[in-house]
Amino acid sequence: MLMHSQDPITLGDGEVVSFNGKYVLITTPEGDTDTGTLTRADLTRLMTASHELAHALAAVSVGCRIRDMRITSRTGRTFRDGSIKGQLGYVDALHPESPEQAFFMLAGWAWESRYGIPERAAPDYEDGKRRLTCLANIKLYGDRWEEIQQKALDFVERHAEFIADYALALAEEIAQDDGKLSKKALAKVNDDLCRYLGSEIKRRL
Repeated sequence: MLMHSQDPITLGDGEVVSFNGKYVLITTPEGDTDTGTLTRADLTRLMTASHELAHALAAVSVGCRIRDMRITSRTGRTFRDGSIKGQLGYVDALHPESPEQAFFMLAGWAWESRYGIPERAAPDYEDGKRRLTCLANIKLYGDRWEEIQQKALDFVERHAEFIADYALALAEEIAQDDGKLSKKALAKVNDDLCRYLGSEIKRRL
């Protein structure tokens, strides 16, 4: 099973934060929500949607079907999952091979490295590294750590516009207010990502 979960982020008061060069959050005491700005909760939901979508798109590109997916609620609050801090989002998919598992995990790291907050993706990076650098997998697949890292970076750069645009639809229209995806919404995401990727979908890297 490929399971990804994203830890909460913290933004300081008064910060101006850009999202993929398109959106800006300006935190003010009045809670300004003029056109072109996002509230803190809006930004958290949107950034989580883009992060999880990078994972989902990478999983679909290697032949997976997304079994479950969740983003942050409209209030920006985490949900309880047994961890101390809670989670902002996750993607659940299935692939039998470790290189593809690492690629799936590293897609979130690659997205944050290029367009988000790199510190948020440290767990993605460490999990991907563990999967590919353990002795058993090196014997089975060879040393593919640097190769898979680069594939993940190239992947999110190639699909950056789609991820940013579809993340907006995911946050505003597809996901429920609590961040969950209904069965119908999950089927739509799977179908949309498959249709978008087309012939790029391959079971092995």
